[in-house]
Amino acid sequence: MLTPNKLMTWDEMVREYPEKWVFVEITKGDEADIKEGIVRAVSEDGKLAEAWEYCMVHGWDCMYSRTTVDPFIGIVDGVNFNIISEVMKR
Repeated sequence: MLTPNKLMTWDEMVREYPEKWVFVEITKGDEADIKEGIVRAVSEDGKLAEAWEYCMVHGWDCMYSRTTVDPFIGIVDGVNFNIISEVMKR
């Protein structure tokens, strides 16, 4: 886990930490569209709990996002949602 504690734009985060999870205190934008923020921690897949705990211990109000999303990965955020798939026959 990296702990840069550095103010960065989203584009800078993507360039510097490709395919990583960034824990950010947002200064411009919001959780759906981070424009700028203080990067408190950077984590790899499978190490999110360690980075989350680090931010909580320091009392930082962070959210986390992945800088690079691989194709065909989706995120569902909601209380009620349905996923329906159908098989088409020829």
